[in-house]
Amino acid sequence: MAYVDLNPVRAGMAETPETSDFTSIKERLDALKAKDADACSSLPSVTPPDASPDTQQEKPRASLAPFDDLTDMAFAIPFGFHEYAELVDWKAAYAQKTG
Repeated sequence: MAYVDLNPVRAGMAETPETSDFTSIKERLDALKAKDADACSSLPSVTPPDASPDTQQEKPRASLAPFDDLTDMAFAIPFGFHEYAELVDWKAAYAQKTG
């Protein structure tokens, strides 16, 4: 899994995993940021009247498997997301040093 998330970094298409498009780690980090922003915001978001509507429809996507280091869910990844994020961050830093 980390290998796939790091492919855009190794290929020089992204500088870091969190800036690489179309990877599960970016999707998970973006979801965490959105969740934090929703939790911190007490005001509803308002779209300006002159904003153009998004005309491109998203295709349905399969859900990512959850991380679960506390239970034995059969379909979950058996460790915490924070551990996975640290692993990917460490491997990305190592890859940048070794070129």
